[in-house]
Amino acid sequence: MTGADARLIFLLVLAVVAAAKAAPQEAGQTLQTDQDQSQATTLSTEPTSTTTSATTTTTTPPTTTTTPPTTTTTATTTTTTATTATTSPTTTTPSATTATTSATTATTSATTTTTKHYTCRKPGVEYPVGITFEELQEALEMGGVLLIDVRNRTELEATGKLPWSYNLPLPEIYEAVQLDENEFMEKYGFPKPLPEDKNVVLTCRSGRRIRKAGKLLEPLGYCNIRLYFGSFLEWKARGGSIFHVPKSL
Repeated sequence: MTGADARLIFLLVLAVVAAAKAAPQEAGQTLQTDQDQSQATTLSTEPTSTTTSATTTTTTPPTTTTTPPTTTTTATTTTTTATTATTSPTTTTPSATTATTSATTATTSATTTTTKHYTCRKPGVEYPVGITFEELQEALEMGGVLLIDVRNRTELEATGKLPWSYNLPLPEIYEAVQLDENEFMEKYGFPKPLPEDKNVVLTCRSGRRIRKAGKLLEPLGYCNIRLYFGSFLEWKARGGSIFHVPKSL
């Protein structure tokens, strides 16, 4: 081996050693470069995320913007309710009309009833028409009167009755005069008084029950009936004759 060869070998060794030393540094530089690039990439990505967040934030206003239509819908519903409330008085009006009609009907009915009660009354005559003690006594003596006592049968048995009087108790009088003449005669023993008769006189104990009887008969057309207001008490007090009434079997 010559000196030149040895020198060449020595240079090669130095080159290898130098290359060996240079390789870790390059590896470190490469790693550092990769880390720097990764960090740069991460940094670059973070703004993107920030941008996305910004975008998301920007997207939020449309959601907020959507809320007013809901409010508007509520206002519409309120308006509809107000319209319904406004319509209610109109619905009430038929009820008022019905009430008015009912009142009119009631008034008409009352008028009809009133007219029915007093159709037989004559103008200028004061009702009820009465008869005095003297007038009744004279009419009985002449036999021109149909005298009806409206007391109960037991009262007549206990106290007696006015002469030639017939008994028709107040509780039965309204139904009795609506019987036909034969039924009436069979049940009460005297002719049924008719609305057109002008000789019918009513009597009782003190004059109160004959007023009630007159009010019951007048709607049926009995406006010619006369009432002896003094009745049994006055008749007896003034010395009128009393007929005895036997007790029922």
